[in-house]
Amino acid sequence: MVVTSDGLSSVLIPGPLDVLSPASVRVNGTPSFALRRSTGGFCEVLTAAGRSVIEVEGALDSAESFSLQFAERPLYTTVNAPTWIVEGLQPTGSFDDALRFIRRETASSAGSTMLKQGTQRELPAWAVVRRHVSIAESTYATTAVERIGDTTQATHVQIPLLEGERITSGNIKVEDHSVIVSIPAGTTKVDYTSELPYGES
Repeated sequence: MVVTSDGLSSVLIPGPLDVLSPASVRVNGTPSFALRRSTGGFCEVLTAAGRSVIEVEGALDSAESFSLQFAERPLYTTVNAPTWIVEGLQPTGSFDDALRFIRRETASSAGSTMLKQGTQRELPAWAVVRRHVSIAESTYATTAVERIGDTTQATHVQIPLLEGERITSGNIKVEDHSVIVSIPAGTTKVDYTSELPYGES
């Protein structure tokens, strides 16, 4: 996939995940771990401003035939799949709702065994972290961690401690110089407070 964006954005990979479960995703040749499951069941990948080339490798739900859906309709589509019959693609590079792939009978049995049903990959949630620092007789911070996307499962977010930071919220776990924030299922936002040391004047 080739996409362009004026700023930080995200793209839905063709799927859904119960049809194509990504084992690896590369953006401009670099492995990407900024992935999440969209509410529609597709894999969503974070992209930077400018042109991004997205490569996906993964397991299909069937080695004989499958339908690939595009949650976001591309402007132009080409397919290079010599051992597959592709239905739905027009000469103009457009299609209606999905592309149907059917393995040709002439394909070797070895090729047929390359695509095996795989389990869906668990995709991590995205989170936005905002800190509000107040300076008075003491310096303290309020940190808000907000989950974006699916909230049906509990998740954990690891946030590095600032230098000299001391957590004052009793229900927040600290481990290996990081704060471990637990966000329960059905919850989108968790706050915690901490004290910060004064810097030298």
